[in-house]
Amino acid sequence: MADAQTDPAAWAEAATSLVRWHRERGNLSEAIEVGEKCTARLVAAGLSGTPQHVAVGLTMASAYHERGDRVRAGRVVEGLVVESERVGSR
Repeated sequence: MADAQTDPAAWAEAATSLVRWHRERGNLSEAIEVGEKCTARLVAAGLSGTPQHVAVGLTMASAYHERGDRVRAGRVVEGLVVESERVGSR
């Protein structure tokens, strides 16, 4: 996150919007790069499997899918499901 004062939910919402923005403009590689970095930061902050983590991850997975990398998109989604179930998140 940016700093200790940053609300993780607000940060994740902004990150999801940024990934979506790149994807919708056809910048799939940038969407994926930003998504990977954001999901890594959420995991490092102990937010793996939370709705915030899932939102960023699914948006990134859709960029992988649009790029034609359906195997990687599927792996991302599978990992999100596993982590969500592990922490009891819907």
